[in-house]
Formats: sequence, C-alpha cells, structure tokens
Amino acid sequence: MILYVIAIWLVGSLVIYLCERGEVDPDTGEKEFDSFFKACWNVVVYITSGFDTATPTTTLGRSSAIIILISSVGIVGIFTGTVASLLIEHNTYRNKIPPKPARGELKEHIILCGWNDRADRIIRELRQDVLKGVMSQGKRWKDIVIISEVEEITVPDSKLYPQVWLVTGEPTDDEALNVADIQDADTAIILADYEEGSAADSRTLLIALAIKTKNPRVYICTELVDTKNRQHFHGTRVDELVVVSEVSEKLLAQSAMNHGITDFYEHLLKFTADTNEVYRLPLEHRYAGMEFIDLFRRFAQQDVILMGVIRQIPKQDQNANATRGAANEVLYEEEILINPARDYQFQWSDKGKDSVLVIAAEEPQLPTT
Repeated sequence: MILYVIAIWLVGSLVIYLCERGEVDPDTGEKEFDSFFKACWNVVVYITSGFDTATPTTTLGRSSAIIILISSVGIVGIFTGTVASLLIEHNTYRNKIPPKPARGELKEHIILCGWNDRADRIIRELRQDVLKGVMSQGKRWKDIVIISEVEEITVPDSKLYPQVWLVTGEPTDDEALNVADIQDADTAIILADYEEGSAADSRTLLIALAIKTKNPRVYICTELVDTKNRQHFHGTRVDELVVVSEVSEKLLAQSAMNHGITDFYEHLLKFTADTNEVYRLPLEHRYAGMEFIDLFRRFAQQDVILMGVIRQIPKQDQNANATRGAANEVLYEEEILINPARDYQFQWSDKGKDSVLVIAAEEPQLPTT
C-alpha cells in the first residue's frame, strides 16, 4: 500500500507539472506548478485534504487532479481500515486467556473443566476483589487452569483474570490433564455440559473418574443435572455434588417462609472485602474434649462466629458394619452439625477428627486454649 501511495504521488505530480508548469493561476496571478517540488506539494494536499491549495487550469491537469483526489479517498479508507484492524487484533489478543505455562509450573491450583457463561461467573467470583479494586496487599490468588476444547477464550479485560490459564483439550484426556498439572492440583471443578442433555451427568462422571485416576488426592466439586444420578457417583470418590435445581428449589422454599433470606445467603457466598465468608477450620489435638460453648466464646473475642461442626463418623454398609478400605482401614464420612448442643465435646482421635465452620471477614486462626 505504501508503494501504491508513493506511485500515485510521484506520477500524479509529474503529470500535473508537465500540464501546468507554464500556466498562471487566475486567482493569485502566480505560477503554482512551475517546479516539480511545488507540484509534489500540491498533490500531497490533494491526497490528504482535497483542493485546499492551487487549482489546475488546464483540462488535462484538472482531470489528473480529479483522478488523484478519487484515488486518495480509497487510500485513506484502506489506511484507516488497516490501522483499525491492527488495533482490534492487538486488543483482542491482549484480552485472551493465555495458554498455561510449561508442565510442572503450578501447584495447589484450581482446575476448571469446561468453559461457558457459568465458568466465567465462577472465575469472576473467585476474583471479586480484583473486579472491585479491593485487592488485599500481599494476598496471592490460587492459579486457575481451564481445560476446554475451545482454541481460545476472549474476555472483556484480561487484567480482571490474573493467574488464569487455558489448556485446550478434553478433560478426560490424559495429555490435557498432565499439561494442567493435575498431579499437583488442589481442587477440580467439573461443570455439567447442558448441551449433552440427558448424557450430561455421564460425561461428568467420566471426567471425575479420569481426574481421580491421575490424582486421588484432588478435591472434586461436581455440578450435577439430575439428582437421580447421585447414586452413580458414590464409588467415584467425588467430594461434593451440587445439584443446581435442588439448591434453587430449597432456596425458594426458604425465601417463601423467611422473606429476604436469599440476600443473606448471597452475602455469605461472595468473596469480597466488604462481606463475610464461611470458613472450615480443622481442629487440633488440644481441642479434644472442649465444649462447643467454650470455643464459641473464644472465637467471639476475635469477632468470629462459630456456627457448626463437621465431624467424621465411621462409614457403614447396609448391614451397619464399618466399611473398610483396601488396607483394611476404617473409612469415614462426614456429618455436619449446625449450632449443636452447647455441651457438645469436640473429637480428635483415631475415631475421627472434627472441623469447625465459622463466619468471618477473613480466614481466622484457631484461638488459644
């Protein structure tokens, strides 16, 4: 395009110079094209702004000027379009989720299986402090790795998605899981693919099995479409199943009985500087035998509310016998007690280790005994 502009400029200047070099402008009484340099200057004006300078007087000179003027309109359009395209391409590239770094780079990160509007909202929730500009100094986010078949993910502003990476591939594929450093991941979130219809939960089950095969220690949170399929996940060691329809139904029932309760739950589920969150804190041996009311009072001195206990109880089969693992060890399942009796005594032994649920503005430390 640059060569094209230069060619029009030089050829047009030469033609007008040859046609107009002896002519006198009737308005100024001067020879406006008596040198090639003047002709070149006037043609530059024609290309950029039109007839704002000397006007040719001969028929051939005027015809040449008109051709130059028409060509200049196309040149400006091409130039503007090219620059706009480069800017858009640059801006689009800048706002893409970058590919994940080399294998082995991440540890204790979150893996998000699948990409859709819900996945975007989950990441935004985990990065709420960035969105609202209230990032705590010294705070470090957990890296988030998205595994999806999409080649690229464009977001409104990549600055709002720090430490978020993309691995292109199927979440059931070993290579994709290896690239995502599944062996060192802390948590995996599996989103249901509603486009699969009734087969959505089957696909989710396959992903969960693939992840647990690669890393039995990773904590898996799974979205389930049909609550009837819960039974199929019992043997997969999926840690948490979330049935969105169940949650919404129960929340609607609660809001019908207790108006405004949804705002309370929404407040607890947000990760922002101006809200409180629910935290799970594993207890230590020194709390064994302590009563619930005593620990409640100790937490209250830290502006923390103790609201419940998660206790481990032996898992039982259909005959009420303890379920054992491959090494003949007793397997446990968890039971949540919200606001238990004030004299409930915390357990910390081979029979089970309690954790507590608290509400606090930020993750608290266990109080002194």
